[in-house]
Amino acid sequence: MSESPASAPVVYHLRPLQTGAHLYEVTCRIERPSPDGQRLSLPAWIPGSYLIRDYARQVVQLQAESGGEPVQSRKINKHTWRVAPVTGELLVRMTVYAADPSVRGAWLDDQLGFVNGVCVFLRVHGQEQAPSVVHIDPPDSPPNLSSSSGWRLSTGLQRLTGGQGEFGAFRASSYSDLIDQPVLMGQLTTVEFMAAGVPHALVLAGLPNPDRERLQADLARICTWHIDFFGRPAPMARYVFLARVSIEGYGGIEH
Repeated sequence: MSESPASAPVVYHLRPLQTGAHLYEVTCRIERPSPDGQRLSLPAWIPGSYLIRDYARQVVQLQAESGGEPVQSRKINKHTWRVAPVTGELLVRMTVYAADPSVRGAWLDDQLGFVNGVCVFLRVHGQEQAPSVVHIDPPDSPPNLSSSSGWRLSTGLQRLTGGQGEFGAFRASSYSDLIDQPVLMGQLTTVEFMAAGVPHALVLAGLPNPDRERLQADLARICTWHIDFFGRPAPMARYVFLARVSIEGYGGIEH
């Protein structure tokens, strides 16, 4: 089977489909799919949590189309699909169940949305080094979900459109980069600070009135120490901490 890298970006679109049912809709648009039939998969585990998680089991539905016409797809193992060959662009549409409140999964309800890329972004076999463009939408706002009008978004992905905290388009340099940048959405509080000349942000869900000055001072000291320990300059242009504040919550994953 010949699957070669393509320079055209893989384009994803993530949107909360039904907050009450914990469902996201994700599309994956591939400009140059493999002529032998495109393989797609979700990872079985996430770095930082070294157990098999089988994220594909949360896929409720997967459909493919090209030129507006349906294309046959079939699951060839527990986390991989194969789509029949097409002559033009390929669009894959997937519905994902997101009811895992842990730091290693995906979550969606009327108050909050959170995703690790391993849960929602398909790997396009043969195009892992291609850049990705990700469009992220807020949830719709029916009468019983009026709070979504105040939703904000935060991620470590490079922003292409919109201002800070806004939904919009983002970029990743490769598939590995894409799945290493979680996304948090909801009513968020952001605490900005500098460490070793690098902008940092702590983004909080569930804590609207934090002690900003204390957090800024403590985190700047901690982050500066770590950057100095490994050696300046820091290897990133910006760093974001995403935190869900909950009485029952615990744990974290490095990215």
